[in-house]
Amino acid sequence: MPPKRSGRTFDPYRAVLLPLARVGQLGLLVAGGALAGYALGYGLDALAGSRGGRVAGLVLGLGGGLLAAGRQVLRELNHRGDRSA
Repeated sequence: MPPKRSGRTFDPYRAVLLPLARVGQLGLLVAGGALAGYALGYGLDALAGSRGGRVAGLVLGLGGGLLAAGRQVLRELNHRGDRSA
């Protein structure tokens, strides 16, 4: 009968790919927020017939994306701190 394994083995690919996945997630949060803000601003501009909503939506969306990315980083750091304790 083979020995039982704990299920936790060192995988060198995981050690490299996990941080890359986290960076990609942060980039998508920021870009997605900016895109969503621009789309909402574009829709408001179409309704109102102005041009300032796109820029305002882009800035607000970018700020929201950065805020979401910052929260994700803090959540990850808190999670890592809980694991090491």
